[in-house]
Amino acid sequence: MSLYKLAERKKEWQRLENLLAKKRSQFSASDAIAFAQLYRSVCTDLSLASAYHVPEATLQYLHELVGRAHAKFYGKLKWSWINWRYYFFQHLPQLMFRNRFFRIAAALFWLPFLLCGLLAFVNREFAESVLGPMMMAHMDEMYATGFEQRSIFEGGAGTSFYVYHNVSIALQCFASGLLLGIGSVYTLLYNGVLLGSVFGYMLSGPYAGNFGEFVLAHGPLELTGICVSGAAGLRMGYGLIETNGESRIRSLQNSMPEVLAMVLLAAVMISGAAFIEGFVSPSSLPLGVKALVMIFFTILIVIYFQLPRLRIKPHAD
Repeated sequence: MSLYKLAERKKEWQRLENLLAKKRSQFSASDAIAFAQLYRSVCTDLSLASAYHVPEATLQYLHELVGRAHAKFYGKLKWSWINWRYYFFQHLPQLMFRNRFFRIAAALFWLPFLLCGLLAFVNREFAESVLGPMMMAHMDEMYATGFEQRSIFEGGAGTSFYVYHNVSIALQCFASGLLLGIGSVYTLLYNGVLLGSVFGYMLSGPYAGNFGEFVLAHGPLELTGICVSGAAGLRMGYGLIETNGESRIRSLQNSMPEVLAMVLLAAVMISGAAFIEGFVSPSSLPLGVKALVMIFFTILIVIYFQLPRLRIKPHAD
């Protein structure tokens, strides 16, 4: 390491020292996030120290610092309700509110969704070219009949299936980001075209009422969750392209706190959508009730992404 780099890194080591001096009960959510980032950074510094022939005293210091940080990092860290509230009601919304990758992901999904939905609605041949006759017949069969009251067991089984199905789509949007983000772009576009065509075709057919009633309640959470997953994949792919002079692995590691936060948010949304899809969407509840559920979660999502304006501050225990 050059003297300049060494002096620069010492500032980060001191930040970690300051966090190590705190008791676990004094850790806020922002402290925990910073601690994890600094811990990984110092581990990398230690691995490079020998190659750069840093002074023996510095090498020994890094060994001790990593050891102390390791013990604290893998120790039991208690977060108070206030700190959890800060993480979920400011950190995550702020991340999404300012995140260009979410905007790009939303555009990649919603633009083809709306365009293909309109084309499939007015042109059956377009819908057939995208979906194929077999899928169209299957969709008609699924929604040919109305809804009956489900038992708890049937609702639970449906929820499990929808969790599996929705998570598989979200994982494709996220994990394919490792292909320099190209995989996430493709997956978002593909799902936008496919789902938009399904919506357009079904809403133009004889079973539009049954289909609309089914997708009404869980749609906002599920579709937003897909976009958030895609944003995580795009962020991961960008970390592999724009490394800021770091190695690709190091750059990818640096992006992980942001990526994993978005994955967590997507998981919450998709799990919530699956629960609604299992118990509410196929139930015999009145259409008005399902519409209220849709309106409630649409407003909730909009408000959630605006929470940074409230400036909730983290607090110690």
